[in-house]
Amino acid sequence: METFLKITDIIIEWHENHGDINEVTFGDASEVDSTTHTDFPLVHLIPLSTAYPEGYVNFTFQILYLDINDGSRDERRAVLSFMNKVCNEFVKANQSGSLYDELFRITAVPGADVIYRGHENILFGWSLSYEVSVPNQLLNCG
Repeated sequence: METFLKITDIIIEWHENHGDINEVTFGDASEVDSTTHTDFPLVHLIPLSTAYPEGYVNFTFQILYLDINDGSRDERRAVLSFMNKVCNEFVKANQSGSLYDELFRITAVPGADVIYRGHENILFGWSLSYEVSVPNQLLNCG
């Protein structure tokens, strides 16, 4: 299997199997809209770039952790707290948990920024910057 497909499958499957996430989507950030997606909380995977250091291939992703909120301060805080928990669990799974045994490693310290997307319903959550590295020999495995 192509390395990019394998990595994105692993990321998507981890989130699909998380009991608190109702939908996982892939593609451009503009495709995430509460009028077209109704099954929240939602995770959206966005590929950003790739680099080819000697012996490796690095992939950089933006992962959006979003939920709908009513705009109140307490609801925004609850959404950020909840989605931060899921984001943190994903990072920990990469560092020492279920994803640690996979064929890739995090190469940069993951960081998340608050994201607000105003649509018909307000989407609120975190945008995780996520970079992984894969040994180059894996490119010839599939």
